[in-house]
Amino acid sequence: MIDPGHPDHDRRPPHGDAARHRLPTDASPPAVSVITACFNAGRLILETAACVLAQTLTSWEWIVVDDASTDEESIRALDALGKIDPRVRVIRSPGNGGPGAARNRGAAAACGSVLFFLDSDDLIEPTMLEHVAWHLATRPDVAATSTFEVGFGAQRYLWTQGFDTPEMLVQECPVGAHAAAVRADAFREAGGFDETIRGGMEDWDLWCRLASRGHWGTTIPEYLSWYRRREDHSARWEDWDGGERQERFRQRLKERYPGVFERPPRVLRTVEVPFASVGGDVPVRNSMAKGSPRLVVLTPRMTMSGADKQALNMIRLAQGRGWDVTVVAIEAGESWWQWEYSRLTTDVFRARSFVKACDVPRFVRGVIESRRPEVVALAGGELAYWLLPHMRAHCPEPAYVDVVHRVEEDWRNGGQPRHSAASRGMLDLTLSTSEAVRRWMVDRGGAADRIRVGVAHEDMEAWRRDEAIRSTVRREWSVPEGMPLILGVARWNESMRPATFAAALNRLAARGVAFRALVVGDGPARPTLERELGALIAQGVVRLAGAATNDRVRALCMASDVFLWTGVRTGASRAVHEAMAAGLAVVALDTPAQREVVKDGAGVLVDLGEGEADGLASALASLCGDERRCREAGRAARGAAVAAAADQGERLDAMLREAMEMRSRRGRFELDGATADEMAVRGVELARLQALADELWVENQRLREEGPRLVVHWPGLWPVTMGVLRRVMLEARLAWARALGRGGAG
Repeated sequence: MIDPGHPDHDRRPPHGDAARHRLPTDASPPAVSVITACFNAGRLILETAACVLAQTLTSWEWIVVDDASTDEESIRALDALGKIDPRVRVIRSPGNGGPGAARNRGAAAACGSVLFFLDSDDLIEPTMLEHVAWHLATRPDVAATSTFEVGFGAQRYLWTQGFDTPEMLVQECPVGAHAAAVRADAFREAGGFDETIRGGMEDWDLWCRLASRGHWGTTIPEYLSWYRRREDHSARWEDWDGGERQERFRQRLKERYPGVFERPPRVLRTVEVPFASVGGDVPVRNSMAKGSPRLVVLTPRMTMSGADKQALNMIRLAQGRGWDVTVVAIEAGESWWQWEYSRLTTDVFRARSFVKACDVPRFVRGVIESRRPEVVALAGGELAYWLLPHMRAHCPEPAYVDVVHRVEEDWRNGGQPRHSAASRGMLDLTLSTSEAVRRWMVDRGGAADRIRVGVAHEDMEAWRRDEAIRSTVRREWSVPEGMPLILGVARWNESMRPATFAAALNRLAARGVAFRALVVGDGPARPTLERELGALIAQGVVRLAGAATNDRVRALCMASDVFLWTGVRTGASRAVHEAMAAGLAVVALDTPAQREVVKDGAGVLVDLGEGEADGLASALASLCGDERRCREAGRAARGAAVAAAADQGERLDAMLREAMEMRSRRGRFELDGATADEMAVRGVELARLQALADELWVENQRLREEGPRLVVHWPGLWPVTMGVLRRVMLEARLAWARALGRGGAG
């Protein structure tokens, strides 16, 4: 999957492990019929074929309609295609009827309830068909769906328009039929493609035709389709010239569908019903053949966080020991690091981008039933623990483990370790990243005999210092040769003690020590850093770099000399591990977890308390003022990281297999399905209300900052805001009343 922030248009699907274990285990009817019209596509269709064969959904058929190709290479490619897989059918048209006629011919022969139109030279990501099948199976109000698109070839771009921008329909085609899904019944009701349109944009006509009959679609906000662009599309499609001919075509559509042009279709919003049922059968059958042992990882989202770095390293280590890995993010929100996960495994899903909240438990069940994993790992967040009884009741075969890396006293009275300790009866094994976290859990009722300490460390070779990268990055940030560079990387919140971090740098500068500092990461406490470090920022001594990718953090570590860490939560810091792996001397506040890591001369730990900022400044001064000592500490840090990372893959593999053995010895869990489902319902509802509360908190902060101006210039906003708050509170009351069996509002 492409990284939207730094798109690489040459890294096209399928990639990596995409072709592994994609064969069905039975001959069940297809959930999706892929339809491709082909005319003189040459060998490009074999690239398209590789994408279809690599799909994670196995219950598909592919109908390729040869629209009377005349090119010998194309004919040979189609002959080979018909022999690749029994799910592939090649239909020969007696004469060239154009793309609309060829697609209609394929649709008439299709058996699936979903038709997925895919052009013969375009590409799709391995999870595309599973995404659209689940989306349409759980959204009966949706007749068609598309995804975000990557343009490649002669033109390179990222396209985010689609069914969710229906106002485009009156000016241009918002969705291309080169990679879009339509319900078969809606397609047939609309009469299919207009076969008389042979100059291009027959898909524009189809969407207008569907809209005129009350059908519309949604666009999944993930880059799952790749559209091959030519220098000039009008050379093949004469009406698609961006000029006079295209405008005449638009006028014909306006005359044919006046109601659509007067009132474009509405955006189909997801309606989340409070306390909606999570039960029922899994709607999409996917009988995937079993290969290597498989690990399913459940994450909250895929964002820049220590939990995500922990999960990424665990996946890498498991794969190194022969495990296949599937990743599912189960909570709503941005997932900036989805592409980071997709670099390791192609079996990656952001469930909330294509199913409703109440359907997330069913989707997770569908993943477990189709992949048949040996182990399911909970890698963060609260919702996964609410879903745990539901998973154990409906999918009792795997072992269930969780991975905890730090205690968050200011979140849920301890955060994930507290959830883990409370869920000990449902878990076969807990993997803790530090002995300090393990002790914290045992003190609060965790099962001491089922908590293992094993940190998924960094890839030591990848973090080896590269002098060329170091020189390049230091030039980029204007750091003179020989000038000590201090690095801080975190999600900046109050537990990171941003005021202490800033005070340490300010006091270091006051001592007259020459240095530069880079501060990486965002978070709610970043304004504190900006305020407290304002003078040093103005002087160019300190630079705030914002959020960064894993690769970017690695490069910044290689350019730096000292790593400053002021976090005080119980647990191992991924950022400290990374800095040590890159050979940086570490200066940190003294906590039990840091004592486990920063040892043997790898840096300086400073006592917590009133003088901690002065202590940090002194430690920084001793390293920045003594190049030899700084280098020795960096070498010691690298050596400690290498020693800690030794045999980590074998240790993780052993722990996963121990969990399997524990699952076998403990036998089957006897859980009442209705009770387990109700637990999942409450968890989904809690997550939904939490998301609403977060939105209101952000809006409240904005109103606090802009309130005086708003009171003067927009006096009506406050009553509107209070009305929204009252509606949300009423909705919450109604939801809880229904849960308690009290019916209406009362």
